[in-house]
Amino acid sequence: MPIPKRESGETENDYIPRCMSEIGSEYEQDQALAICYQQMSISLIRDRGYRKQLTQKDPMMANYKKEMKKK
Repeated sequence: MPIPKRESGETENDYIPRCMSEIGSEYEQDQALAICYQQMSISLIRDRGYRKQLTQKDPMMANYKKEMKKK
């Protein structure tokens, strides 16, 4: 069964239990939990709104973003 993707706007408290219920029978609990959290992290990295929110809160991230645009 494929690993479920996080839906737009879905919180960690909503996604992790849903993910665990979908893949929990295929993996040991610790492994399934790690997979779900990894998928959540990947989803957040790809979420443009989340990245924008990070750069607004963290000056270091804002500087990194400026430097990346120069390249």
